[in-house]
Order: sequence, then C-alpha cells, then structure tokens
Amino acid sequence: MWEEKVQNALMRGCDERTLVKEGALPGERRNKYHCFAHPVPNAVERSCCSCNNPTEHGFMRAAECFAVTEAERPTGVDDARVRALARDTCATLRTLLGIDADDGLVLVPSGTDAEFLPLAAAAQRSHEEGAKGSLFMIVSAMGELGTGSSTAAQGRFFSKFAPDGTEVPNGSPLEGEAAENTVASRVVLSAHAIARDADGVPLPSDDPEQVPNLVRNSVLQGLAADSTAPVVTHMTMGSKTGAWTPSWEELNELAALSPRVMPVIDTCQCPVMFSRTGSLAKDGAFLLITGSKILNGPPFSGAVVIPKRYKDVWARSLRGSTSEIVGFARALRLYLDPCLIDVPGIPELDLLGDEHASIAPFVVPVLLRWQAALESMKALQKTLASLESCASGDTTAIVQNAVLAWRREVFRVAAARPEVEQQHVRVLKRMGIPVSGKLAEHAIGIEDDGHIVCCAGVGLDGEPFSLEQTRKLAQALAYDAVALAQRRGIELHITEEEEKVLRKPCFVGQGVVLSPSLCVFRVALGVELIRNILEHASRSSDGSGSLEDRIKAAVQGVCAGEHVLLRKAYLCIREGIAA
Repeated sequence: MWEEKVQNALMRGCDERTLVKEGALPGERRNKYHCFAHPVPNAVERSCCSCNNPTEHGFMRAAECFAVTEAERPTGVDDARVRALARDTCATLRTLLGIDADDGLVLVPSGTDAEFLPLAAAAQRSHEEGAKGSLFMIVSAMGELGTGSSTAAQGRFFSKFAPDGTEVPNGSPLEGEAAENTVASRVVLSAHAIARDADGVPLPSDDPEQVPNLVRNSVLQGLAADSTAPVVTHMTMGSKTGAWTPSWEELNELAALSPRVMPVIDTCQCPVMFSRTGSLAKDGAFLLITGSKILNGPPFSGAVVIPKRYKDVWARSLRGSTSEIVGFARALRLYLDPCLIDVPGIPELDLLGDEHASIAPFVVPVLLRWQAALESMKALQKTLASLESCASGDTTAIVQNAVLAWRREVFRVAAARPEVEQQHVRVLKRMGIPVSGKLAEHAIGIEDDGHIVCCAGVGLDGEPFSLEQTRKLAQALAYDAVALAQRRGIELHITEEEEKVLRKPCFVGQGVVLSPSLCVFRVALGVELIRNILEHASRSSDGSGSLEDRIKAAVQGVCAGEHVLLRKAYLCIREGIAA
C-alpha cells in the first residue's frame, strides 16, 4: 500500500507523459514509454535518453522523502517539511552541478516546461527596452529534441494537462486562444534540423545547410529585422543522437554580435561532466537541465539555471507588472511554485503573489523525482571520489573512459553477432555531430556520440523499419515478448534459449527519424551503469594494471545486457512480434 502511494506520487505533477495506465499486457501499468513507476529488477535498462524506471536506491530515497512530507494532519502535506525538502534539493543540485551562488535555480516539472523561463525573461526585457515587435526564438537540432520543446519555446501549451492536473488547450498560447497580444503571437521561430545524408550521417559542420550556419543566419536576420527585439538562441548540448550544435565557440561568437542575443544551452541529455555543468552559465547563458535522462531519475524533472545578468528581469516577468506580459505570467503559475524558486537576493514569495500561499500539488512529486535522480548522482560521486587517486583526481577522464569502453563493447558485441542478425538490427556509428573546441574536455565519450548508440531495425523483406515499426519494436523489447506474442495470437518457433531472451525486459530510447529511409531506436547508458562499471573496476581481483585497463575488463563483465538486447531485437523481428 505504501509503495503504491509512492508510485502514485512519482507519476503525478507533470503531464500525460508520466501517467501510467493498462499496458499491452493485462495487470501491467506503464507510461507512454513502456516504463513503470517502480524499479524493475534484472531488467536491461538502456533507455535513459528517453525515460527511466526508478532505480532501487532512487525509489527508496523518494519513499523516505515522501514519508517526511506526509503528515498526520487534516491538510495532508506538511508545508514546512516540503519547503525544507525543496531547499535541500536546490542546495544539493547546486553543489553537484557546480552552480554559482549568484545564479538563480528554478525547479520545474520537466525539461520541456523549462523552455518557458528564458522566453519570459526575453518578453519582459523586450517590453522594458521599448520593443513592440517580434521575439526571435532560434532552436537547434529540431526533430532530435523533446517532442514539445519547440512548442513550449513559442509560449504555447505542449500537452493536454498542466502539472496540477488542469486540462489545457494543447498548442494554444499560454494566455488562451481568445487573448490579444499574446507572447506566442510575437514569437518568430527558426527551428533547424541536423542536416544528414541518405544514410542518416550528419553533413560536416561547415556545410551551408548544417545547423551552425543556419543558426548564424537566423541570428543575423533577427538582429537586422528589428533593432530592439531579443534573439533567444539555443545550443543543443546533446540531442537525441548525442549531437552538440552549434558549438560553444559558435554560440559565444553569436552572443558577442549583440547584447540582444540571449543564449540558452539545452543540457537535458547532459553529456558533460556533471560538476562542471553550472559553470556554463557564467557567460550569461540560461541552462536547461533534467534529472530524468542520463541521471537515471524517474520521469520527469526539470530545472533552469538563470544567469546572474538575467535573474532580475526574469523575476520582474513573473510579477506580471506590465499589461503586455501579465497574462503570460499568470499562466506560468501553472508550472511554478515559490518554494521551487531559488533566486538569490529575490524573496521567493514576492514573485508569484498570494495565489500560491499554499504549496501547489505538483511540488512534492517534482521534489521526489529530483531526489531520486540526486541519489544516483551522489552514488556516482562517491565512487569517483574513491578512484581519484587512480587518475590524479581527473574524474572527467575516468567517466570518459567508462563511457568509451561501454561504446566499444556495444560495437564489439554487435560485430560478433551472426550475419543475419547484423542485417536485421544495424548498430550505427557517428550519428551525432562531433564535439570540438573548448567544451570537448567536458564531453562524455566525445570520440563518437557520447552515451547514446543508435540502432535501426530492418524487416524480413529487407525494408528499413518505419517510425511506427520502430516504436513497436521498442515496445516488444520492454515487455515479455513471449506473452505479448501469445496475446496477439502469434505462433512462435523458438528454442528454450531464445524464449529466455524474449522474456527479458529491455528498455531502450524511443524512435527518432534521421532520414526518409532511416529510423532508429537508441541504446543509452546512465550514471547507474557508469557507476557499476567503475565499482567493478575498483574491485578487480588484484588491483594491477592501469585504471583504464581495469575499466575495459569491467565493462565486459557488467554489460552482458547489450548482447541480450540486440539478440532480443532480432528475435522480435524474425518472429513478427514487432510487426
């Protein structure tokens, strides 16, 4: 009963993406990504680029926090304890990510909601500087971001439900369809997809049709079109395929063109060394963060780092002190609560007024999900601390070695499969734009695409899988595929060994279309697997050899799931379960 309460709390306070319902098999309640609201023992967990099942220790931590916030009183939740938990969550996140004390930190229900905050600051700044025209919003890696990201970046609802459960008009301006002079009506969106060839391989970064050049052209056009309008410019630091675009240097060059360029760095795939993430805001960029991807937290949890230079204007936007933004500010209160706002020098209760005298219903779920993610982060930091002496204190290099060793193991396992399996489950290399320049030292696994490996299904007829087929394959991987086949009336012709493989739950990242003839599902590792690899390396029998060599050896022992996952994918295709 108690565990069920914790599960219900974890899935609330976001939108329809986190709600669980009857799945493809009776008695199983899953969300739209086929994940549960509880840990799944012995599963192959490689879905952190889309959605995670809660980890064992993350779920335990969420349960502990839930017990603290639940009070035996008529009003239910103990507000003082919730506020204390919020302060602890923000403080821990600041420490682990290295967020500067002068920068603001705001927790939000998801990484998609986070897009509203830079837009609010831009709209307020535009009004204060006398701009009456457009707000230019430039998004990179379109199609390889969260589904609702570009919609939210325009100031529109991106889901059917708000975090408090209120039904909202998906796609409509936050102020409402009937409102005049909405923020959304002023937004000029430039959304640029990564340019790829027919095989899905990215074109060179200096190609005229590639994202960095298109982003630069959009910035120049925005600056020329209106002498006062803000130009909000996104850098995607890790797309769904691991792409970084534009580069840090290119973003800084654009910001140097005019103070009207407002940089936003989307780190939601978080392919950086975590303790250095916060430092990226020092040059004036908003940072969008989530705990529910590589950090292995349950879906979803978001945060925005508001750079010192913009925190005052952002705070003024929430007060809705001007007629041009008052409706937008009021609607934002569906996604914000004072106790989730940690902006130094600005009293939290001043920001949202009296409407939030009591804590919003989504606050506890957001904090539980963040606490589950932080538990994984703290466990990795503890492991890294024990290994510092082995690598001269360079924990970034240790993590890079673990991720690269894992990638190489995936490719080794893939190449060792029978030819027929390789034909029907293709494991692809270099689907993201390579990282270069100053930030390369922050990247995880920069030689390839970081913590994500793209795989493509090919039918028995030799035709590449469509997006719909790829989604069905991801579903079959996540379920007991034998039971799924039986429920669908599919007759299987399998051995005992193949039955064991088909029954193993394997969670992967959802499908992404890279070209008209290529759709991929994604295999990704998170901090849990990184930690397991490093712990096995630290416990090697004799402790001899370099740490890098011990990591390579540990990967082979820890990552047996890769073989099971790829084999199950092939069997699902062969037996028609993914059809």
